[in-house]
Amino acid sequence: MIHVYVGPTLRREEPLLNGSRVRVLPPVRHGDLLGDSGDAIADEDTVLLIDGAHHQAPVLRHKEILALMSRGVRVIGAAGIGALRAAEMDQFGMMGVGEIYTAYARGEIEGDDEVAVGQRSDGDHRAVSWPLVNLRYALQLAERDGGILGPGAAAGLLKAFRTVYYPRRTTAAVLSVCRRHAARRFGSWLRRWHSRTPHFADLKRLDALEALRTATSGLQPRPASPEPAASPQWWDAVHLWSTHFAVQEIDRRLAYQQLFDPDFKRVWLTYLDHRSRHPGSGDGPGMTLAERMAQLTSSQAAELDECLPAYAVFHPPVDLTDPSTLEQLLGRETATARATIAHYAAGSEETGYAREFFPEAIKDSLAYRILLGLWRVPEHEANSEAWARGFQGTHHAIATLKPFLAGFLHDAHHPRRDYGSGQR
Repeated sequence: MIHVYVGPTLRREEPLLNGSRVRVLPPVRHGDLLGDSGDAIADEDTVLLIDGAHHQAPVLRHKEILALMSRGVRVIGAAGIGALRAAEMDQFGMMGVGEIYTAYARGEIEGDDEVAVGQRSDGDHRAVSWPLVNLRYALQLAERDGGILGPGAAAGLLKAFRTVYYPRRTTAAVLSVCRRHAARRFGSWLRRWHSRTPHFADLKRLDALEALRTATSGLQPRPASPEPAASPQWWDAVHLWSTHFAVQEIDRRLAYQQLFDPDFKRVWLTYLDHRSRHPGSGDGPGMTLAERMAQLTSSQAAELDECLPAYAVFHPPVDLTDPSTLEQLLGRETATARATIAHYAAGSEETGYAREFFPEAIKDSLAYRILLGLWRVPEHEANSEAWARGFQGTHHAIATLKPFLAGFLHDAHHPRRDYGSGQR
């Protein structure tokens, strides 16, 4: 199977993307090659990285690629972030294809601004701006055409194009730059060719098609450079990092259940009873939760003349690498809930938030109001509700809720489909 991560560079209708062995996926982002998504990639498969998320989501990391290659998966990069990562990692065995990869590898270009494009905010992934690599290629074609550009004009125009922030480097912006720099002839030439041939000067597309042909033909990557060699210690570190990432994913799943499952208080109480009966090493003998509560609260209850709830005094650590803990806390989770988690936790790129948006910037007062609505409790019961769900108070719950809010609020105003209640 060939797993192709692609978005604005190629349309889904591209014939090479419709082969029986080709699995087409959205632009790659941090985490897509690991966890549940990575489990679908078999050791004998090929992964082709073309497009990737930039400011919509955390960017793909090098260790994720190393983790795949450590399993024997063939990884190819081209056109977009794939070309950049291949240039950085070809010495470890990643295969780079195309002119953009070659330019990165030779140091002729650098930085993701060269290949980044603005994308539509409706999930279509269609490009709405020009990447610098395509504009550079258009300038080269114009120089060969003769009479389109004067001496030294190409370098000046390219420098001017670079000053435009990449999502705003639209055709209108490109033509405006041409007018300001006395290059109307080039602007008219570019517009004329682009109207005739929509893929004119699209170097990213040319490289992506070449990479697809390479992947489907079964060609093997060239031998990796012997220096620096990837030592066993390096792969051990990758394994440890992959395990850490998996735990982060589980933590996010648990957080979702704590926040959105209306019945999670019962789940948490069952977990407390389980931990009371099966304490960790050095935590004393096992006993029922009722016995433990009697032991912990006898003097306090006498002073307060009331029965304290278990969650108020018994706070065992949560080990997300322990299978029994996962069964206790996530045993009711469904695939529907997992789909919602991925949508909300990604911040929902369909929201169209600006690059400067961070979940931490959401006001606590707003998150608190939403939390009260989710749990359907009055304000004076909020802190008790948070503890009953395994949080360390409302402040902890508010901080946990914020990364989910972008997608949650977007869906509240623009419902796309039924994700279910997510409580199972």
